[in-house]
Amino acid sequence: MLLAGICFYVGVEVGATGWIPTYMIDKNFSAQIGASALAIFFLSLAAGRIVILPFAKKFSPTEIVIASCVLIIISVSFIGLTNFALIGFAIMGFVCGPVFPTAMVWAVRINPGDPRTAGFMMFAAILGATISPSLMGIIMDSTGTDIFPWLLMVPALLTLLVYAIAARQKIAEHIEHH
Repeated sequence: MLLAGICFYVGVEVGATGWIPTYMIDKNFSAQIGASALAIFFLSLAAGRIVILPFAKKFSPTEIVIASCVLIIISVSFIGLTNFALIGFAIMGFVCGPVFPTAMVWAVRINPGDPRTAGFMMFAAILGATISPSLMGIIMDSTGTDIFPWLLMVPALLTLLVYAIAARQKIAEHIEHH
């Protein structure tokens, strides 16, 4: 389940980073603003990864990942429903920040000492990074970029669904609470 989760999550992250400049330009912003929006997303992503560190002692990887997924869905909705995409992408980057490293910790805790875990997670991530932005491009080629936030919503919802199922399977409790 965690492999599917990381695949879908990276589809959201790379889908966003691959199309933010185009989306912003198509919303009548300059290319400079489009590039700035992407830079802000990446800065926010890094900030989210740093800010989560103290919370990692209070909350399990499962809780952090699930909460982040919910916040990603809210941020993507904000982008799609408002005219404040620049702010929305900053928020989205920040709430995306914890997912990848925390999901890696979750996977390693489930499979302690298994050297294949990180490799399988990276393979799933690369798969998501390849498929999601490509499919978004194919769809937007015929529909235009106005649909972009809602295309991001598809892997975002799938990410939450898969991680929620994994959490319900209680696959992490045997390690996280010892």
